[in-house]
Amino acid sequence: MNRRAFLTLAGVAPAVGAAAPARRTEVSIRGEQFFLNGQPTYAGRSYQGLKIEGLLMNMRAVQGIFDDLNPQTRGKWAYSDTGQWDPERNTRELVAALPQWRPMPVLINEDGHFRFDQPENHMMTALAEHVSWGYFDPGASNYADGYQCPPVNWGINTERKRQFFAKLKEVTGA
Repeated sequence: MNRRAFLTLAGVAPAVGAAAPARRTEVSIRGEQFFLNGQPTYAGRSYQGLKIEGLLMNMRAVQGIFDDLNPQTRGKWAYSDTGQWDPERNTRELVAALPQWRPMPVLINEDGHFRFDQPENHMMTALAEHVSWGYFDPGASNYADGYQCPPVNWGINTERKRQFFAKLKEVTGA
């Protein structure tokens, strides 16, 4: 799947000549809570006595549709197995990883503080204040670590990613 098709399916770019999709997701804010299709996110959910209902747990994945057309910097994002940057591959691999994420409502934002295995971390501090929290994993442009620096392995393939998704599943009940 190319980036333009991904953006069109995601509702980010208009589809030229395409019929309107039969289904649409409605996101709204009522007071201090987020709603999806008229229902609060994580309806009725709490975690360790903290209200989770109405929050958005999220992570940054914008690099899934990233390209660098500058020949002077394009090589920074090269895949180790090919020695070339391939934005179409990057988008295909993000789309292929989405089923791993599907059980847990994940949206987009960032915070680069980890320690998910510790009782006190930024995620828990945010939840204690009933504030939505976003995961940011910078990586190292090595196709292994993180979700931030291309090339990106969009799978749940590192200990840090596994800890984040395990904590997210624990918190949200997904």
